[in-house]
Amino acid sequence: MLIDEVLSSPEQNKFLNLPNDARTAVKFIQGNHMFGKTALSQPLNYDCHDLTHDAKAPNIGYIAQMFEVEDLDSAEKICHKLNLEFVSPRDKYFFPAFGEINAMNVRNPGSGALQIIFNR
Repeated sequence: MLIDEVLSSPEQNKFLNLPNDARTAVKFIQGNHMFGKTALSQPLNYDCHDLTHDAKAPNIGYIAQMFEVEDLDSAEKICHKLNLEFVSPRDKYFFPAFGEINAMNVRNPGSGALQIIFNR
C-alpha cells in the first residue's frame, strides 16, 4: 500500500467537483513495474455516478490494462474461444519501456475496458 487516505478538504472536493463536505477513501497500491499500480477510490458519504457504462472509448485511458503472457498463441486461442472482441490485430508493436512486443488488444467482456495481451 503506497497511499491510504481519506480526502475531505474543501479544496480537494472543489477540484474533484464533489460536494463541499464529501469524504472519499483513496488507496494507491504500488506494483513492481511502471504499469503495475492500482488506484481505488470509494465515496464514504455521498452518491457516485456508476462509471461502468463509461468504460469504453474515448474514456478508457484510465481503465486499459496490459497483461504479459508466456504463450501468445495459447492466449489468442482462449480469447477466440471466449468470443472476445479483437480491437487491434495481433502484430508487432513498439511500446515504451518494453521495446518491440507481440501484442493484441481485446475488449473485456464485463466492463468493456481494453486489455493489451502481449509477450516479448
